[in-house]
Amino acid sequence: PYTALFRSVIDRIPRMVAVEVAGAVAAALASGKDWVAPSGHMDSQARALAGVTGTVQSLHAVVESEGLVVRVSESELEHARMQLGELEGLWVDLAAAAPVAAAIKLAQRGDVPTRTLVVPVIAAGGALDESSTADGHLETVDARVDELLRVLAVRGE
Repeated sequence: PYTALFRSVIDRIPRMVAVEVAGAVAAALASGKDWVAPSGHMDSQARALAGVTGTVQSLHAVVESEGLVVRVSESELEHARMQLGELEGLWVDLAAAAPVAAAIKLAQRGDVPTRTLVVPVIAAGGALDESSTADGHLETVDARVDELLRVLAVRGE
């Protein structure tokens, strides 16, 4: 099903990468199963990745695209989230940083060929993620240029 959809839009099928914390999809792929069994209990702040089940859709997307599964840790997710904030100005949910964490991990291992286009899909902002809150006061600014300039001037930016 994925093959037909991709071929109607692009010339070749991209390699899909499933990112997970617990490992249910990786275990199914390693054992050659066409279904995903629940893994053991997983305690993680990355709630969207903390489930003990993976989806059969993820497994099929990886198999059909000759892709792979990457397991990431919470520290790798947090590092990727910080990179997104510092380098791109994005505040994302911990689990939403998963594609970037996987891309970093694959690049560091040498599993991404040079000049390969990597497209991470980031699906959730950080506003509702309790793991991304910090102590302190968040100043709100009216959506006016003069207010933004005032705040930046006070901060010396």
